[in-house]
Amino acid sequence: MLSPQDHQRIADAVTAAEAKTSGEIMCVVADTVSDYQDVPIGWAVTAALLVPPVLLAAGLPLESVAAAALRWSSGSVLTAWLMAYVVVQAVVFGIVRWIVGLPAVRRRLTGRAAVRARVRRAAHSHFVGALTLVKPDQPAVLIFASEGDRQLEILANPVIDAAVRPGAWAAAADRAVQTVRDKGLADGLVLAIELCGAELHTAFPDDGADNALPNRAAEI
Repeated sequence: MLSPQDHQRIADAVTAAEAKTSGEIMCVVADTVSDYQDVPIGWAVTAALLVPPVLLAAGLPLESVAAAALRWSSGSVLTAWLMAYVVVQAVVFGIVRWIVGLPAVRRRLTGRAAVRARVRRAAHSHFVGALTLVKPDQPAVLIFASEGDRQLEILANPVIDAAVRPGAWAAAADRAVQTVRDKGLADGLVLAIELCGAELHTAFPDDGADNALPNRAAEI
């Protein structure tokens, strides 16, 4: 995802930003945070429940399927019709599961809200781990980017959120995402670091504290 040159640029940007603040900045980069295998199943279940009634309402004849089921069983006509209905559901489920399981289709049919929620959850998990490396009252910011999901999250501990202007992190993340789209991941991360550093410098000037978090971006 990141070349050695990109890693160096990011590390240099973090070093420069942290030289002006007592805050810590950490970057984590992921390809994707999930394989979204539940998405095809969700679409397939929905189709299996909705498509057969719609087909019946549209006049789809199930007599031949029911007749075949009756020949292979000793049940009643009602049982044969139920078996036919289940067969149609199973076929619809299998077809939709296969189609939506194709990577390109799965990406398009995964809602942006679901992707953003999973990226945010992954970012929070990494941020909790990062906070164990800093003092309880030490300002810390995590920049989490998921390249495959095309999402970027900026998280800060409560001591920072109470001191910076409202909406600062969301605005920085939006600008960084736009830069990722226009110029690439490394440029977007460098911009995010610079913007976060500017916010931290205003609220938390440098106090000479030791560096607690690595300046090099972590790839997962």
